[in-house]
Amino acid sequence: MKVPFFQLDAFTDTPFGGNPAGVVPLIPKQGQTEFAPKLTEEDMKKIAREINCSETAFIYPAKDPSATFNVRFFTPTEEVDICGHATIATFWLLGTEGYIKLDKPLTTIIQETKAGNLPVALYTDDKKQLKNIMMDMAEPIFKTSPLSREEIGEILKVPQDSIRIPENSDIKPIIASTGLPDLLVPIRDLKTLERLSPEMDKLASISREHGFISIHPFTFDTVSTDSTVHCRDFAPSVGIDEESATGTASGALGAYLTNYKYIPLHTPITTIICEQGYTMKRPSTIIVEAHIDDTDKSTLKNIKVGGRAVKVMEGFINL
Repeated sequence: MKVPFFQLDAFTDTPFGGNPAGVVPLIPKQGQTEFAPKLTEEDMKKIAREINCSETAFIYPAKDPSATFNVRFFTPTEEVDICGHATIATFWLLGTEGYIKLDKPLTTIIQETKAGNLPVALYTDDKKQLKNIMMDMAEPIFKTSPLSREEIGEILKVPQDSIRIPENSDIKPIIASTGLPDLLVPIRDLKTLERLSPEMDKLASISREHGFISIHPFTFDTVSTDSTVHCRDFAPSVGIDEESATGTASGALGAYLTNYKYIPLHTPITTIICEQGYTMKRPSTIIVEAHIDDTDKSTLKNIKVGGRAVKVMEGFINL
């Protein structure tokens, strides 16, 4: 059996930038009824290991009639509920390869995931060419960090005094989720962030113990003047030592910064630009939109995360 697969770089429009994701469409293109291979869960795990991206998305017809597609996400070691960059890669592929009929200026698709049914917006130009994708994230959840600054410093191999934002001492490590729980960690400056070298085995064990996926350090000291924050992401507990772009963690960070008003709020949308992947030589740009209530300008309504992608590889896997 031949299974089609694609590899796209997400959160970039430059090949070999951004974060690579595998995409396996198990649905026909528009107007076609070709055979779609039926895969077992073990098949999907094997394919994800073979493609060996941090995540691979498998696209099926939706089971829920209110959704359009069912999407499952696998790292090389296990299934996860949702993945930001693989979602961007998935819908960029579907929108550019004839799997979705695009309208202008906007086509909204509902993806059925293990994190819930989440809308994905595909924005097009006047010629119906795809120009951007934004996905709705789950409602934010915040929890107190189970680790002290000293403990985090030991994991990241930096002094605990580095785990702070000099301009605002209220910004502290916190577990935040807009689909997956991540430990957000403020870092003093860009130079310190670039030096981080976590003990991966220790971090993986602590992540599993306390129920968070990744540790996501960030600083307001950025490379680009257009960016809001510079980030890194370490998730060895799910087989990813470091990611070059992490949509779910970026959404959680955007929710944290706006919910607690650590950045200026603008109605109806506050935009946070996250840069990531520079230490991996895969620079990425992740757009986070915090939608603010027009009547109560201090209330966060919802979070969207998005960007662009580029196809770099396609072929078949023989099962």
